[in-house]
Amino acid sequence: LLSRLGVRSILAERHPGTAVHPKARAINARSMEMYRQCGVEAAIRKAGLGPEHTGLVVWTRTLAGEEIERRVPWRAGPESLAASPVRNCLCAQDDLEPVLRAFAERQGPCELRFGTEVGACVEDEGGVTATLTDRACGSETVQYVELAPGRRLTGVASPGHGALGYQAQGAGPAPAPGVGPCPALHMWVELRDEVQGG
Repeated sequence: LLSRLGVRSILAERHPGTAVHPKARAINARSMEMYRQCGVEAAIRKAGLGPEHTGLVVWTRTLAGEEIERRVPWRAGPESLAASPVRNCLCAQDDLEPVLRAFAERQGPCELRFGTEVGACVEDEGGVTATLTDRACGSETVQYVELAPGRRLTGVASPGHGALGYQAQGAGPAPAPGVGPCPALHMWVELRDEVQGG
């Protein structure tokens, strides 16, 4: 977003590339409004699931077992549609990140650095200076830091990070009563006939 204002910026990501696991996939309407303003909404929708394949959350005891509950999430209901002219989108993180990367690479003067960790962040009267470490080549310092939202910011949640007055707290929300740990499983299985009763 800084590139749209002509501000030179560096985006540092400690991983060597974009996500390889689906992780989060629900993009709310407000985020899609911002993506629309940036001109990347259509590409994200193309990478995500079409609205005809979304709209329900279903809990079952096993993959093909007894159904426990079926629910239309708020983001897919009429209240959400009344709140914004832009619909939410289901696009898994491993599909979303390459779209955002390609978009960011077309912007100037932004520089994307994968395989780069944010180290100590030090605030003084001149601003904030961060140390970036290229996992293959070494380190350099940069000024001004914008923290990305998220629970796990490697390096930024260090003592230097705490000195800026930001502190990661807790391990996230506790699961609802009666809900155990939720392991992630990533697989592709054609279930159209089973789901649609064919």
